[in-house]
Amino acid sequence: MWVRVRLTGACVAGACLAMLLSACAAIDPVDSRYDTVSRSLAKARNESIFLNLIRASHDYPLSFVTVANVTPTMTNTSTFGLPNFLFGPNTALPATTSIFTPGRDVIFGNTTASNSTAIGTNFNVSTQETSAFYEGFLKPIDLQILDYFIRQGYSRELLFWLFTDAVEITVQGQTLGTRYNPPEDYGCSPKDPKKRCFRDFVLVAIAAGVTVEEQTLQKAASGGAKGSGSGAGGSSKPETTIFARFCFNPVLADRAANAMGAPLYHQVASKFVDFNLPITSFSPKCGSAWNSVQEAEQPQPDTFNFNVGPIKFKIIPRSAYGVFEFIGTLIKIQRDHPAPAPTV
Repeated sequence: MWVRVRLTGACVAGACLAMLLSACAAIDPVDSRYDTVSRSLAKARNESIFLNLIRASHDYPLSFVTVANVTPTMTNTSTFGLPNFLFGPNTALPATTSIFTPGRDVIFGNTTASNSTAIGTNFNVSTQETSAFYEGFLKPIDLQILDYFIRQGYSRELLFWLFTDAVEITVQGQTLGTRYNPPEDYGCSPKDPKKRCFRDFVLVAIAAGVTVEEQTLQKAASGGAKGSGSGAGGSSKPETTIFARFCFNPVLADRAANAMGAPLYHQVASKFVDFNLPITSFSPKCGSAWNSVQEAEQPQPDTFNFNVGPIKFKIIPRSAYGVFEFIGTLIKIQRDHPAPAPTV
């Protein structure tokens, strides 16, 4: 007697092997996802910085956020099995009973072969509205930060433009101030008989080889008495203190002279021949002896002060916020082309 039997989809050896091979081929590669996430984060960071520069050019408040972490996920589910089909004559059931669609012994359903893929990226965005952030953001840039940028190969002229808010020069008891803040002020002091502007002071600093040098000193930590404190004999790690100062590097001065060319170099040098003091004789020279400890014991102002012969220089640095505002001002000048403020 013939028996017609209903067989459900089953995973035979060939089907199982195919599933294993497809699963191996569907493994998510790390390098492509890492590259995508890295490029996306870099683009988001660049656009955030540029957006704040545009805000500064319109005198809008700045806003900073950071992406704490990014977690990309991908789930791929594949199923494969034999379809439902009939085997043998249907003699065990009444003629009126219909298991499948008449005329079809094989039926494919949604569980025969299917695949679903879900891709998602979770990330956390946090604001920088914290006291620690604003303390560093509004704090004037110090000489160590300036030295870090110089050591990374950034142009000293670019750094002086970005980090210098104003320059004050005292000669024979008369103080001249210059600050580049277009279009109201282009840094030209009307009291200066030589008509020197902010741009001239930046160029003379480059021509004289102005840079920053550091001196690192270590002293033994003040540990407790023997047998007290942590470690052997109560001693702790020595304290390291870094001192920084402006100095004039003759090698950088020679490079600047070659880069400027003879006409521009002599034009810049001629504006600073005060008291027969050419810029090649500016001091202190980098590498010369200096008592950094004695200088550190003096009250430290928030400006960079140094003397070149009888000339006293005071450089007022910008903060990171001031750098954004300065670049925003330059964007505003290029975009709106405002007329210079009338001189009094």
